[in-house]
Formats: sequence, C-alpha cells, structure tokens
Amino acid sequence: MSGIKIKSTTMIKFPILLSKFLSLIFILFSLYFLNACHSAEKETIDNLNSSNLSSLSEAKQISNDIKEDNTSSKSRNEAKVIRQASVRFQVKDYQKSTDTIQSLLQHYGAFLASSNDTRQDEELETTMIIQVPSQNLESLLKELINQSVYLDYKNISSEDVSGEFVDISARLKAKQVVEQRFLDLLKDAKKLDDIFTIEKQLLAIREEIEATQARINYLQEHVSYSTITLEIYEHSAGITSGNNFLVRVVDALAFGWNLLLSLMIGLLYIWPILAIFPIAVYLMRKFMQKYPPVR
Repeated sequence: MSGIKIKSTTMIKFPILLSKFLSLIFILFSLYFLNACHSAEKETIDNLNSSNLSSLSEAKQISNDIKEDNTSSKSRNEAKVIRQASVRFQVKDYQKSTDTIQSLLQHYGAFLASSNDTRQDEELETTMIIQVPSQNLESLLKELINQSVYLDYKNISSEDVSGEFVDISARLKAKQVVEQRFLDLLKDAKKLDDIFTIEKQLLAIREEIEATQARINYLQEHVSYSTITLEIYEHSAGITSGNNFLVRVVDALAFGWNLLLSLMIGLLYIWPILAIFPIAVYLMRKFMQKYPPVR
C-alpha cells in the first residue's frame, strides 16, 4: 500500500512542476519580446527624428531658394540675349577716323579687345574687335557708321540663351546642395575609408560646380557685353600720295641695302676661287713670258 501512495504522489507533483516550468518560460519569452519591441520602437523614433531633421533642412533650403527666386524674379524674366555685330566701311582720313573711334569707345564704356592693321598696295585697313555694353550697342554703331564715306555692310545677330541660363543655374543649385550634404557627411565620418570616399566625391562635385559656374560667367559676360567686329579701310592713292612716295623711297633704299649685303655674303661663299684666281693669273703671265707664242 505504501508503494502505491508514493507513485500517486509523484504523478500528482509532475504536472504541477511542468506547469510552473512552462509559466517561467512564458514569462521569460514575454520579457524578451517586450524588450525587443521597445528597442524597435526606439530605433523607429530615432529614424523618424533623423528624417524629420533632414526634411526640415531640405524645407529650409527650399524656402531659401524660393526667397531667392522671388527676389530675382525680375531679372529672370528679362531675356538673356547675346548680340553681335559686324560692320565694314571706307573712311576718308584713316588717322582722324581712328582717333575718333577711340574717343567713341571711351564715351560709350567700350574697350578694344584686339586690333590688326594691314597695308596692301595703296589701301590701309584695320580690323578691330570691340566689346561694348549691350545697352550701348545701337548708339555706338550709329556713331561708328557716321565715320564712313562708303558702307560695305552692317550685320547684327542675336542669340537668346535664357533657357540655357535658367537650366545651368538650376543645375548649379542642385550641385551645391549635393556638396553641402557631402560636407555634412564628412563632419560625421569616423573611419578613414569613409573620409577618403567622401573627399573623392567632394572633389568630383566641386569640379562640376566650377565648370558650371564658368559657363554661367561666360554667358553673363557675353550677355552684358556685345561684340562688334569693325573693319575700316582707306584708299590712299589720291589722298596721301606724298606719304606713298616717301614709303616707296624708303622701301627702295632698304631693298638696295639688302641686295648689297646679299652680294657680299655671296662673295664670301666663293672665297677659295677668289684666292686662287690671282695666283693663276700670275703663273699664266710667267709662262707667257718664258714661252712666248710663235708668230
């Protein structure tokens, strides 16, 4: 009977122990699950905060861009036009017209980019490349043409670069935003590999920014200043005959002097023949005296 009681007592305690063991496992699993959820929630909150900060930064950037766009809307509405002109005419007095043109350039805020003078036969010609503020282009052209006695041609061309200017400006702002983001990443970078990678990307984006800025500066400069290709010439046969005669005299003297120098240099090339010739003449005369010809 006692053996039967022990067996029944053991069978009664086993389910109780199993129940307590399962309860303990359930409690531990619940604690682990709650801890995992708390960590995930914290990570999500951090991500949301970071996202909000990034969005806030971008919003501030966009806001600043909008403010800049509003302040510069007037200038953006103005057309960006590159204007060029070419004109050729004959003048009566070359020197007087040249001096007058120089005075006109100063008056209209223009400057001479290059000048090339040529003389051919009895015609003197000059080609000038002039840069003038765009608003003074027509006025300066009118004053220049007043110097002519015969107008060969006058051409004016225009190129609207407003679309390209707006497009490049937008690209520049986008590249500057990317540059700023790389700078922010560089501040937070800890590893050397990350620093080198970010600096490489920064170098590339800065080269693109410089190239884009150079193109904008080029367009802005050519929009602000128009280019005039001016050709003036003078038929000087009946106007400066005295000067032509003096020029010819000087040219003739120079040619004669150069011819004399060439002759002297040529004689130096044949100096051995010149040295042998007197000796040959002397020997020939001696021979003739010793053996006179028979008559």
